Amino acid sequence: RWIEMQRLSANGQPAGVPVVLSSGPWNGPPDADGGRVVWTTFATPGATEGSVVLHDLATGEQTFFDAGFPVGNVRVHGDRVAWTHQGEQPAVRYYDMAWGPLAPSTLCDQKACVHPFSSLDLGSRYLVWEQTHVLAAGAKVVVGYDMLMGRQVAFLDGAGNHTAREPSSFGDHTAYTYRDLMTPDVVRVEVAFGTRSDNLFDKVFIGPANSIMPSLGGELLAYGRYDQSYFNVEIVELGVGPLGPLGPLATGNTVVVGDPQTHEITPDVLGRDVVYLSNRMSNSAKYDVFLARVSPP
Repeated sequence: RWIEMQRLSANGQPAGVPVVLSSGPWNGPPDADGGRVVWTTFATPGATEGSVVLHDLATGEQTFFDAGFPVGNVRVHGDRVAWTHQGEQPAVRYYDMAWGPLAPSTLCDQKACVHPFSSLDLGSRYLVWEQTHVLAAGAKVVVGYDMLMGRQVAFLDGAGNHTAREPSSFGDHTAYTYRDLMTPDVVRVEVAFGTRSDNLFDKVFIGPANSIMPSLGGELLAYGRYDQSYFNVEIVELGVGPLGPLGPLATGNTVVVGDPQTHEITPDVLGRDVVYLSNRMSNSAKYDVFLARVSPP
């Protein structure tokens, strides 16, 4: 499995042919921001020990982190990179390019946090991840590290009557998939924002029931919505709402992209662009990459 990069023109169309950044031997899912792309690489499929790769698009230089460790999810934002360790020594690791030769920092490990860690995301303020709930067996919670204040934060209380997964963070806001264990058949996208001095957050549900896998980016929130046997990608324009600056605008500012009779999954927001996977071209298990560009309101 290799890593490819496709440049886009000003109107969002492919510009030139895809560029292969890594041909293997086995690579994990990539993440990109600005002029940098990150991914994990392994010697063979199924291997547990690998490396985190940071690729500079301007110079072609590649930097490797934690070679020989059980690396998992990886994210990049600006000059910062974050990733997880899996297996018997789980951890959340973090590196700022401004540190130069200094080693990456461990923000959370099996001694300090409840593991295992998964579903990592890195924004300009928060590094957020999903971890096992300390009270509810099989449940998950979303916690994170506030890089502005230098402290760990929790987006849900520890009561154990709910679970949260798949966090996404942008600016002062963090979105995640929320499920109340008293009504386990209903899942929603919840957004936390407006942290106060007591480390609590205002929160608002956005989107209908059966919404999952949110992605925040600037003025847009995208998520997957299960409707009539298909997953579709729905995009919400964010503005002034009932609980603060992140509430949804009028219902008319919600749009479903793609073909509602095919599966559209895993949206990723960058500015006013939303990238997602769709099987509309083959109507099978094979998926292609699509981009939706949302015009300003």
